[in-house]
Amino acid sequence: MKITEIRGNEKVRGVTRTISGTLGEWMRANNVINIEDLRTVSDKIDLTKEGIISLEGCPEKIFSSLWLGSNYLSTMKYGPREIIGNLILEMNDLNSFEHFPQKIFGALNISMNKFTSLQDIHKHIKIIKGPILVAGDNLKSHFLGVFLIESLTYITPGSSNPTVNEAIVIVNRHLRPTENTSSEVRREAMYACQDELTENGLEEFAQL
Repeated sequence: MKITEIRGNEKVRGVTRTISGTLGEWMRANNVINIEDLRTVSDKIDLTKEGIISLEGCPEKIFSSLWLGSNYLSTMKYGPREIIGNLILEMNDLNSFEHFPQKIFGALNISMNKFTSLQDIHKHIKIIKGPILVAGDNLKSHFLGVFLIESLTYITPGSSNPTVNEAIVIVNRHLRPTENTSSEVRREAMYACQDELTENGLEEFAQL
């Protein structure tokens, strides 16, 4: 479907959002030549609720936090490979970590998307310098990959499912002490976490 055929307004999750097209089209429509020109005094580029359906036109490196919440992103294709700050993606339609930035020097918020697991997250993201926020996602399995992401030490609980929160608490108990440690130490912590998850009947989460 062509972008011009779907532009307009749509009410999603009780919020009316405007569909404007790709990031590149949004920039041209708003006379933005360099996305870094949008950086605020709080050191963030805020594109929340801008109706963006694709990151086509995005630079490979963002030198601040990038807020893309409440848009229509179903993929991170064309997105940045590195972000010097937080990456806020809450309330989109993402269900895969493919094309995510390899390096995020801040927090990652993927709350209220369509993720059902954290499977293969470590294959796409190599560094996260803050926590991962997953509130509102229907997570059911595969949490161990977080141990293989450099610097990541915390998953923020907040699921409406108590089983998911129980799994997150166990993961954090093993993940938080690994801050500033080697990959070998993180892998040992992963195996210990796998054992505890299994012992508590949470085998689905005890996978990469």
